[in-house]
Amino acid sequence: MENDTLEFREELNLLSYKVIGLAIEVHRQLGPGLLESAYQACLITDTQIFSESL
Repeated sequence: MENDTLEFREELNLLSYKVIGLAIEVHRQLGPGLLESAYQACLITDTQIFSESL
């Protein structure tokens, strides 16, 4: 059971790393100063594209 928990934590950490990376890339591409909804829409699109590639 402890091994399952460790694997889950590692998978969760990897997923978190990828999501944060996507968010940073969206902000880098769009630049500062936009409304949160603009970043959110782009992040949703990028997340969908990323999940399709898995």
